[in-house]
Amino acid sequence: MTEAIIVTLVPETGCFDELLTFLGSVIEETRVFDGCDMAHVYHNKTHNEIVLVQMWQDSEAHDDYLNWRAEQGVFDKIADLVAEEQIHKSFHAL
Repeated sequence: MTEAIIVTLVPETGCFDELLTFLGSVIEETRVFDGCDMAHVYHNKTHNEIVLVQMWQDSEAHDDYLNWRAEQGVFDKIADLVAEEQIHKSFHAL
């Protein structure tokens, strides 16, 4: 079942551009990961928010992706640049 993922990040003060650049540097790897149908990074500097929107073929593909990213240390890097815990939401298609 198709799974939509929306992740909201609030960068630490002074880290907005660094976080946005980092996410831009890894988004293509996400797009070509097996099971990823779409991945985009959206941002609003006025509201100090960055949103990741992804579509996955199923939750197993997304879980595989999360495990892979964890092994790479990507989540640790993101954690160093955000002011609060990310909001991670998952939605399933009808």
